Amino acid sequence: MSHSLCISQYRATLASRQVLFAYCASLDAEDFLRPSPSFGNGGSMRSLLVHVVNTYQYWVLEVGLSADVSYTDYREVETVEQIVGLFTAIDAAVFRLLNDDAHPESDIFYERDGKRGSVTRLAIFTHVMTHEFHHKGQILSLSRELGYTPVDTDIIRSAAGRH
Repeated sequence: MSHSLCISQYRATLASRQVLFAYCASLDAEDFLRPSPSFGNGGSMRSLLVHVVNTYQYWVLEVGLSADVSYTDYREVETVEQIVGLFTAIDAAVFRLLNDDAHPESDIFYERDGKRGSVTRLAIFTHVMTHEFHHKGQILSLSRELGYTPVDTDIIRSAAGRH
């Protein structure tokens, strides 16, 4: 995998994520924590973000870097600032994964739900980022349901907010 291209792509993801965090910080704190039956994983913006963190923890830390992981309980997180702290740790792990040039395309073997599988670092990287963007869209939709006007968090953002 071209790690410099992936690093550039992840930096663009970080910039997009910062827009989301700033937006979430501007919302009423109760709305950030408010569950909605329309969304799984705890059903709140906070819970969806913690779910994204846990997915990064599993794939990047546990599978990709063979680290022991203590997963985050969404009930322990109440603020956007706490979410930012969780993602800061994830970012360091993603950069470690991307900078591991020893065997970038070699299979990493893992077991999940009693089944063995294999995956490459590129597949892990692609999976966690697309997963994050999927849930980011849900977070923005949830905020719209609560009466907010979502911001443009696309990687390519225009001044007019057009895609």
